[in-house]
Amino acid sequence: MTIPVIPDLNAGQIAQVADLNAIASACTFLLAKPLARVHDAVGGQNPAVFTAGNPPATNIAFATVDLDTDGMSGTSTKLTIHTPGWYKVRYGVNVSTAGAANHINTGVFSTTGANNPLGAGVVAGPFLPSWTLAVLPEGCAGGSGIFPFYLYNLDFLQIRAGTETAVDTTGVTDAGSFFCLEFVST
Repeated sequence: MTIPVIPDLNAGQIAQVADLNAIASACTFLLAKPLARVHDAVGGQNPAVFTAGNPPATNIAFATVDLDTDGMSGTSTKLTIHTPGWYKVRYGVNVSTAGAANHINTGVFSTTGANNPLGAGVVAGPFLPSWTLAVLPEGCAGGSGIFPFYLYNLDFLQIRAGTETAVDTTGVTDAGSFFCLEFVST
Protein backbone atom coordinates (compact mmCIF):
# COMPACT_ATOMS: atom_id res chain seq x y z
CA MET A 1 0.00 0.00 0.00
CA THR A 2 1.06 3.56 -0.56
CA ILE A 3 0.88 5.76 2.52
CA PRO A 4 -1.04 8.91 1.58
CA VAL A 5 0.32 12.40 2.22
CA ILE A 6 -2.01 14.61 4.23
CA PRO A 7 -1.90 18.26 3.13
CA ASP A 8 -1.09 21.04 5.57
CA LEU A 9 -4.05 23.39 5.82
CA ASN A 10 -3.75 26.63 7.76
CA ALA A 11 -6.62 28.10 9.78
CA GLY A 12 -8.91 30.04 7.46
CA GLN A 13 -7.44 28.48 4.31
CA ILE A 14 -9.97 27.33 1.75
CA ALA A 15 -9.46 23.67 0.96
CA GLN A 16 -9.13 22.83 -2.72
CA VAL A 17 -10.43 19.68 -4.43
CA ALA A 18 -6.93 18.15 -4.40
CA ASP A 19 -6.67 18.76 -0.62
CA LEU A 20 -10.04 17.10 0.03
CA ASN A 21 -9.11 14.14 -2.19
CA ALA A 22 -5.83 13.72 -0.26
CA ILE A 23 -7.72 13.78 3.06
CA ALA A 24 -10.23 11.24 1.71
CA SER A 25 -7.35 9.02 0.58
CA ALA A 26 -5.80 9.19 4.07
CA CYS A 27 -9.15 8.25 5.67
CA THR A 28 -9.51 5.29 3.30
CA PHE A 29 -5.99 4.14 4.18
CA LEU A 30 -6.77 4.30 7.90
CA LEU A 31 -9.95 2.27 7.45
CA ALA A 32 -8.10 -0.45 5.53
CA LYS A 33 -4.56 -0.15 6.88
CA PRO A 34 -2.10 -3.05 6.55
CA LEU A 35 -3.35 -5.76 8.88
CA ALA A 36 -2.98 -9.53 8.86
CA ARG A 37 -4.22 -12.31 11.14
CA VAL A 38 -3.43 -15.98 10.56
CA HIS A 39 -3.98 -19.05 12.72
CA ASP A 40 -3.20 -22.75 12.90
CA ALA A 41 -6.27 -24.90 12.44
CA VAL A 42 -4.37 -28.15 11.85
CA GLY A 43 -1.89 -28.60 14.72
CA GLY A 44 0.59 -31.42 15.15
CA GLN A 45 3.75 -29.34 14.77
CA ASN A 46 6.63 -30.38 17.00
CA PRO A 47 8.99 -27.64 18.16
CA ALA A 48 12.66 -28.62 18.23
CA VAL A 49 14.54 -29.07 21.49
CA PHE A 50 16.61 -26.03 22.39
CA THR A 51 19.67 -25.90 24.61
CA ALA A 52 20.76 -23.22 27.08
CA GLY A 53 21.67 -20.05 25.24
CA ASN A 54 20.03 -21.11 21.98
CA PRO A 55 16.75 -19.47 20.99
CA PRO A 56 13.67 -21.38 19.80
CA ALA A 57 14.33 -22.74 16.32
CA THR A 58 11.09 -24.13 14.90
CA ASN A 59 9.05 -21.74 12.74
CA ILE A 60 5.38 -22.17 13.56
CA ALA A 61 3.13 -22.58 10.50
CA PHE A 62 -0.19 -20.76 10.29
CA ALA A 63 -2.13 -22.17 7.34
CA THR A 64 -5.43 -20.34 7.77
CA VAL A 65 -5.68 -16.66 6.79
CA ASP A 66 -8.40 -14.82 8.71
CA LEU A 67 -7.63 -11.31 7.43
CA ASP A 68 -4.95 -9.82 5.19
CA THR A 69 -5.37 -6.32 3.75
CA ASP A 70 -1.82 -6.02 2.34
CA GLY A 71 -0.77 -9.46 1.04
CA MET A 72 1.46 -10.26 4.04
CA SER A 73 0.51 -13.93 4.33
CA GLY A 74 2.10 -15.36 1.18
CA THR A 75 3.63 -18.35 3.02
CA SER A 76 2.48 -20.27 6.06
CA THR A 77 5.47 -19.58 8.36
CA LYS A 78 5.95 -15.83 7.91
CA LEU A 79 4.23 -12.49 7.45
CA THR A 80 6.01 -10.29 4.90
CA ILE A 81 5.90 -6.50 5.08
CA HIS A 82 4.79 -4.61 1.96
CA THR A 83 4.09 -1.21 3.54
CA PRO A 84 7.17 0.07 5.44
CA GLY A 85 6.61 1.29 8.98
CA TRP A 86 6.16 0.37 12.62
CA TYR A 87 3.96 -2.63 13.41
CA LYS A 88 2.16 -4.03 16.43
CA VAL A 89 2.62 -7.79 16.87
CA ARG A 90 0.28 -10.19 18.68
CA TYR A 91 0.77 -13.94 18.86
CA GLY A 92 -0.18 -17.00 20.87
CA VAL A 93 1.15 -20.54 20.58
CA ASN A 94 -0.98 -23.26 22.14
CA VAL A 95 0.88 -26.42 23.10
CA SER A 96 -0.11 -29.79 24.41
CA THR A 97 1.99 -32.41 26.08
CA ALA A 98 1.39 -36.15 26.20
CA GLY A 99 3.94 -36.93 28.91
CA ALA A 100 5.62 -34.98 31.69
CA ALA A 101 5.36 -31.22 32.01
CA ASN A 102 7.56 -29.37 29.54
CA HIS A 103 8.72 -25.76 29.13
CA ILE A 104 7.96 -24.16 25.77
CA ASN A 105 9.75 -20.95 24.73
CA THR A 106 8.46 -18.70 21.96
CA GLY A 107 9.45 -15.42 20.33
CA VAL A 108 9.17 -13.21 17.26
CA PHE A 109 12.10 -13.32 14.83
CA SER A 110 12.75 -10.85 12.03
CA THR A 111 14.60 -11.36 8.76
CA THR A 112 15.60 -8.37 6.65
CA GLY A 113 14.53 -8.15 3.02
CA ALA A 114 16.21 -6.70 -0.07
CA ASN A 115 15.05 -3.13 0.71
CA ASN A 116 16.44 -3.01 4.25
CA PRO A 117 19.56 -0.82 4.71
CA LEU A 118 21.21 -3.71 6.63
CA GLY A 119 20.99 -5.93 3.55
CA ALA A 120 18.92 -9.04 2.99
CA GLY A 121 18.95 -12.09 5.25
CA VAL A 122 19.88 -10.55 8.62
CA VAL A 123 18.02 -12.52 11.32
CA ALA A 124 17.32 -11.05 14.77
CA GLY A 125 15.32 -12.30 17.73
CA PRO A 126 13.69 -13.43 19.85
CA PHE A 127 11.60 -10.33 20.54
CA LEU A 128 8.47 -10.29 22.70
CA PRO A 129 9.58 -13.65 24.14
CA SER A 130 7.29 -15.83 26.18
CA TRP A 131 7.28 -19.24 27.75
CA THR A 132 4.83 -21.61 29.29
CA LEU A 133 5.06 -24.73 31.38
CA ALA A 134 2.85 -27.12 29.44
CA VAL A 135 1.34 -29.13 32.26
CA LEU A 136 -1.06 -31.90 31.27
CA PRO A 137 -2.84 -31.31 29.02
CA GLU A 138 -1.77 -27.91 27.63
CA GLY A 139 -0.37 -24.40 27.96
CA CYS A 140 -0.15 -21.19 25.94
CA ALA A 141 2.76 -18.81 25.34
CA GLY A 142 2.26 -15.47 23.62
CA GLY A 143 3.17 -11.83 23.42
CA SER A 144 2.01 -8.45 22.23
CA GLY A 145 3.63 -5.10 21.58
CA ILE A 146 5.19 -2.76 19.06
CA PHE A 147 7.97 -4.55 17.19
CA PRO A 148 11.21 -2.78 18.25
CA PHE A 149 12.54 -2.12 14.71
CA TYR A 150 11.25 -0.21 11.72
CA LEU A 151 10.21 -2.76 9.09
CA TYR A 152 11.03 -2.21 5.41
CA ASN A 153 9.34 -3.61 2.31
CA LEU A 154 10.07 -7.39 2.08
CA ASP A 155 11.25 -7.76 5.71
CA PHE A 156 9.37 -10.61 7.35
CA LEU A 157 8.49 -11.83 10.83
CA GLN A 158 8.11 -15.39 12.11
CA ILE A 159 7.04 -16.98 15.37
CA ARG A 160 9.45 -19.62 16.61
CA ALA A 161 9.01 -22.14 19.39
CA GLY A 162 11.30 -24.55 21.19
CA THR A 163 10.81 -27.20 23.82
CA GLU A 164 12.98 -27.91 26.84
CA THR A 165 13.25 -31.66 26.41
CA ALA A 166 12.31 -34.41 23.99
CA VAL A 167 11.07 -36.77 26.71
CA ASP A 168 7.47 -36.41 25.65
CA THR A 169 5.46 -35.56 22.56
CA THR A 170 5.05 -31.81 22.49
CA GLY A 171 3.23 -30.16 19.65
CA VAL A 172 1.19 -27.18 18.71
CA THR A 173 -2.47 -28.02 19.12
CA ASP A 174 -5.27 -27.06 16.79
CA ALA A 175 -6.73 -24.95 19.59
CA GLY A 176 -5.98 -21.75 17.71
CA SER A 177 -2.36 -20.63 17.73
CA PHE A 178 -2.38 -17.24 16.01
CA PHE A 179 -0.15 -14.45 14.65
CA CYS A 180 -1.21 -10.85 13.91
CA LEU A 181 0.55 -7.80 12.46
CA GLU A 182 -1.00 -4.33 12.45
CA PHE A 183 0.50 -1.19 10.88
CA VAL A 184 0.71 1.64 13.43
CA SER A 185 2.96 4.38 12.03
CA THR A 186 5.52 5.41 9.41
